[in-house]
Amino acid sequence: MAKQSATNLSTFQSSNASKPSLGFLSPLLGLIECVALLLVALLIWLMFNGSTIATFLLVPVLLLAFIPYFVAVYVCAHPQALTTVRAVLFFTVVFRLIFLGTPPELSDDIHRYIWEGRAQNHGYNPYVYAPNAAELEPLRDDNYRHINHPEIPAIYPPFAQLLFSALALLPQASGYWLGLFFNPLTYAKFLFGGIDCLNVWLLVLILRERKLPHQFALIYGWNPLPALEFAGSGHMLTVAISLFLATCLLVQRNRQVFAAISAGLAFSMHFLIVAPLLHAYNALDKRWLPVVAIVFVASYVPFLSAGVHALDGLTHYAAMWKFNDSLFGLIAWPFRETDRASLGSGIYLAYKWPKVLCGAVWLGTALWFIFRQKEWLRAGYLMTGMMLLLSATVHPWYVTLILPFLCFYRNLGWLAFTALVTISYSAVAVERLTGAWPAITLFPTREGLELYFIGWLEYAPFFVLFAWGAFRRKKETRS
Repeated sequence: MAKQSATNLSTFQSSNASKPSLGFLSPLLGLIECVALLLVALLIWLMFNGSTIATFLLVPVLLLAFIPYFVAVYVCAHPQALTTVRAVLFFTVVFRLIFLGTPPELSDDIHRYIWEGRAQNHGYNPYVYAPNAAELEPLRDDNYRHINHPEIPAIYPPFAQLLFSALALLPQASGYWLGLFFNPLTYAKFLFGGIDCLNVWLLVLILRERKLPHQFALIYGWNPLPALEFAGSGHMLTVAISLFLATCLLVQRNRQVFAAISAGLAFSMHFLIVAPLLHAYNALDKRWLPVVAIVFVASYVPFLSAGVHALDGLTHYAAMWKFNDSLFGLIAWPFRETDRASLGSGIYLAYKWPKVLCGAVWLGTALWFIFRQKEWLRAGYLMTGMMLLLSATVHPWYVTLILPFLCFYRNLGWLAFTALVTISYSAVAVERLTGAWPAITLFPTREGLELYFIGWLEYAPFFVLFAWGAFRRKKETRS
């Protein structure tokens, strides 16, 4: 593992040896990015108050906010840069503080978190009772109005549900005065923004364990995407990322039992973490792998009353959703499916054969990595990238899963995509302006309003940069 890390670092150093180490640029670039993100936060507030101009400007300004970040990655995250851990962590915290006060305008997932937590605290199983269930009608409040697809029961795994329950209790536990100023949404944004800061510290520790420069953690910490998604929109995916990074650190320090427990908790926090966690098979001693499964299964014990319906919400999501896809759209395009296979419980499987093909490709590649005993962190990186490309749905916060790996395996295409994926928020703008939610795709499906040009603006530069980077790496390897 150390040999692989050293090889990656020496290659990067040799190709950039002439670049000066301008450590004084880190505070300057950090301040410039602060100004840019403050402008983004202002536009989100104006959108919240119904501003049409802010709706038009949000995506362009958000893309511009990535410019100082990319400069910082080139200069301040260089192996010979003078950027300190203190500077990396300071601006990591500041960027997230900027978005803590903004309303969750770009995503409504946080409202479901709080609702499902509140339902649990009143004795209801969120896997059994969808938000619009008649039994839950007495619980309906202002938060209920913001829940998307209230007819679908809980999607998220059980450890996430337990966290939602705790979040819903916090205003009561914090006392009368704090409860007046801090509602459950505020607590959630504080918690997830804070955990995301912890992720950067975990990256610093892992980089040190692998004999890599600590400033590479800036690639994650200063990226506007996690600041916007976790502190701004309050997505809980950051908790799964944190548990994944804790697993990596524990593996590096040969704390096998605790690493297995952390891996099990990560999977019971968010199912998307399965791709990064692929490394666990080769990173852990085989005798501890059952611990991962035991922790995951045990987390379902408080929800056993759901029985076979525990996965109804997840099945509905996996069967029906399609948004902002790339290679999946290419595979689905020739099929032109119009029929929907019934899965029962009012669920109809869309794009059956494309999903079967993409799933088979991903699973086959995963098994190849497992049995070929590839370097465990790189296996997680490659499988995460493949998951994003083959997925039928790629929301911007999904792309944060690739960011920790970019601290170890730099890839210009993926780094650019962390900015380009925010173009998909054009769908939010279109919905605000027209009242209709559009599909963002590369290839036509003839289903409702579709924005092809948005999809190509987002993915075409990514594929060009990805191919160019692959060509450069191949050329350097030959030389």
